[in-house]
Amino acid sequence: MLRFPDGRTLPVSHLDRPVWPALGITKGALLAHYVATADAVVPALAGRALVLTRHPAGVGGPSFHQHDPGPDAPDAADVATLPMADGTPARRLVGSLGSLLHAVQLGAVGVDAWHSRVDDHDVPDYAVLDLDPAPDAPTGALANLALLMREQLALRGYDAVLKTSGSRGLHLMVPLDPGTSYDGAAALAEEVAETVAAERPEMATVARSKDDRPPGTVYLDHLQNARGKTLAAAFCARARPDAAISAPLAWDDLVPGRPPVRVPLPEARRRLAALRRSWDAAWAHAAPPGAWRPASRPA
Repeated sequence: MLRFPDGRTLPVSHLDRPVWPALGITKGALLAHYVATADAVVPALAGRALVLTRHPAGVGGPSFHQHDPGPDAPDAADVATLPMADGTPARRLVGSLGSLLHAVQLGAVGVDAWHSRVDDHDVPDYAVLDLDPAPDAPTGALANLALLMREQLALRGYDAVLKTSGSRGLHLMVPLDPGTSYDGAAALAEEVAETVAAERPEMATVARSKDDRPPGTVYLDHLQNARGKTLAAAFCARARPDAAISAPLAWDDLVPGRPPVRVPLPEARRRLAALRRSWDAAWAHAAPPGAWRPASRPA
């Protein structure tokens, strides 16, 4: 039983169950990691509805997505009821340390968060541009395209915060002016992605179908900006063989012609201070006045 300072509790079990069997990382180790890194992890997802990707048999086994927190969420987990697109109410797990640890207890590895917070669920804090390279894309294409997208954003008065997807790609999170709608976020992302793809068709595409994408290109996905869409939470582990986290990057870390760095979970705690400095500095630089930015400490 985990006990929190406010008296709430969270039952945990099977702490020796392998999550990454090949790496010897267990459920207990993943729980301990998130407790030790909470000051970085929690502000990135605090107050946001979460979508879990559960791997009951560990990474490499079957998986499924879960939106509902289930009927027996413990008191340490935060739950809110939100109206869905059709107006019907639905319960959602809300980002907090207790919710994150409950997700791990359920066998979740990937934890994705909404772009808006539950107390203002129709207003996203950022737009998202997801760069997803084809397996045969040139090594340096990601960095080159991310820098081109940043240039296009600058022409429109925006900057972006950069992080790895934890898989093979990159995420550009574009802090928005307060009150920007999901439609506004989607329009900005679409305009930037289509402009870059038109300028560099040999490197980039916005074709949604994989069959329509030219070989060796990077898919500039701007379609992740509707209400209810989610993004892998920064500092959180991904269900990849090397247990990489979705790691914040400074723009100076992005070298044209080179692949982005990867940060496996076993290295994340050692590098946490530097990653957190990059994250905080990027938001401080990119966010417009009055816009959301991660709190320095979890709520």
